[in-house]
Amino acid sequence: MTTTSDRTMPGGGSAWVLPAPGVAPAGRPLRPRLICFAYAGRGASVFQAWQGLLGDTADVCSVQLPAREERLHDAPVTEVAALRQELLPRLRPWLDGPFVLFGHCMGALLAADLAVALRADDGIEPDALILSGAAPPWQQESLGDDLGAMTDGEFIRGLRKAGALTARQIAEPAALALMLPAIRADYQLFESTRRQRPRPSVPPLRCPMSLFAGDADAAILPEQVRDWGALSAGRSELTVFAGDHFFLETAAELVAGRVGDEIRRVCR
Repeated sequence: MTTTSDRTMPGGGSAWVLPAPGVAPAGRPLRPRLICFAYAGRGASVFQAWQGLLGDTADVCSVQLPAREERLHDAPVTEVAALRQELLPRLRPWLDGPFVLFGHCMGALLAADLAVALRADDGIEPDALILSGAAPPWQQESLGDDLGAMTDGEFIRGLRKAGALTARQIAEPAALALMLPAIRADYQLFESTRRQRPRPSVPPLRCPMSLFAGDADAAILPEQVRDWGALSAGRSELTVFAGDHFFLETAAELVAGRVGDEIRRVCR
């Protein structure tokens, strides 16, 4: 029996990894692969314009977690160890050539966690790790142990206070209600990542890192983002964009352009 998580999708992807239209199937890379991880509650559609923005620089593949978009009815994953177990076997076929991991906000925590897991389990690293709009887990404060017990109203108020909702999400409460299970699950994922990834005494990675921050992000300061450098003995560079926590979308062309610069730099 084929489950949702094992289903083959158009373009040779799975429910977990969605290649952009025209991207070469796993096993036949034509260009470096850019593996993208969206922020809490969102999915692969965040990156739907990126193949056009990057052109021939890279093949864009987006990770699609359960409980969102076309996986809306799939059970969410709330523990990072369980996510690794589910995602890594489906991600490995796409790591058959040069590859770069990119994540924003919650996606940055997942990209970093998987980079460390790939180094430990497979002896491989991304050609670059690009982390955006997030402080490392050892810099993060707990969101509380009662996330699962909060009412929707309490949870939404907490998200608004933290600056973790876009203006569009706030203006469209019906659409936000559909996204709440995914957002809640992602914040539980955040808590499990925070517990399992203390500040390393020895950098577990060697790959170069590009770090992105927003100059008006009320939740994450650029200096907090800079502390991701403790994760790798390689080069670490911080770029600060104009915008709040969601500069990934408001400055999409600039962000994608900087990502393209890094890919060309490391995948010559």
